[in-house]
Amino acid sequence: MKTINMISKADEGQSNTWDFPVFQEELQTKRGIGSGMFAVIREDTGKVVGEYRGLKMLPNTEMVQRFETMVSEAGETFKQVSALTTKDGSRFFAKYQIGNETKIVGESYGKVVTLVNSYDGSLTPELDYSMLRIRCLNGVISLASVTNIRDKKHALTFDLISQVSRFIAGMAEAHKGTTEAIEEMTRIKLNDAQADNVLANLVSNGKNFSFAEKHAVLIQRNWRNPVADEKPLGDTLYRLYNAATRYARDVERVGRFELSQRTNAYIGDAFGLSLRQKSFAQRFLAPSPLKIDFNEYAVN
Repeated sequence: MKTINMISKADEGQSNTWDFPVFQEELQTKRGIGSGMFAVIREDTGKVVGEYRGLKMLPNTEMVQRFETMVSEAGETFKQVSALTTKDGSRFFAKYQIGNETKIVGESYGKVVTLVNSYDGSLTPELDYSMLRIRCLNGVISLASVTNIRDKKHALTFDLISQVSRFIAGMAEAHKGTTEAIEEMTRIKLNDAQADNVLANLVSNGKNFSFAEKHAVLIQRNWRNPVADEKPLGDTLYRLYNAATRYARDVERVGRFELSQRTNAYIGDAFGLSLRQKSFAQRFLAPSPLKIDFNEYAVN
């Protein structure tokens, strides 16, 4: 019997502090010659959190201010749900609920926009649209071709934010696609064996997304042990999806935000593809070439 544990340790360097001031300073060679590389430095700690070739830093505070102003000018209400940094302040994520809640299959969902930024160039500044199941905050739904705007140049001009109005207009189409996907998932019935097939297929195809067997086992535990608000969803693909997003939510709660984001994104893409392409859907539910004996695992 193999024993695995629920992820319970937070990542080092994750913090709710995100609005610290930063500045750039050119790095010098040993001979005092400018290198053309500019370090990004936190004023509060003096720590170097990234570097760019040139002055390309976009402060988190400026990104937030521009976004909130543009959303207000577009006539939408907003509420910041969360904001944090990882890697000692190098990466930034902020979630906003936009407008009012909406009903899908009788449940309340919030329209959520995630702002992404980094000081080390590891993440491109971008806006992502998704939906959040409000009843139990059970994870992000990203099943449609989600509206996404990113600034690949990572430049001070940052035209990304000037496109917020277009982004908000595009949310309507993304919302329609997500609604249709959720409704379709409620119609697809699953038994335990088929649920195990789906999870094994997720592992088989998820090596490049760090989706490992451990994640599948913990999600399967959620599927076999639904919480009160999941039981009315029945034995459906939608409940299996909620079992997966519940796992991602619990991972985020212990301080593994980026792992939670990766898990949600990969699962959302896989489930969404299975709904859009019938040939993929058949493979999604079929026995996986990867055999996982879920019964050999004990979960603490």
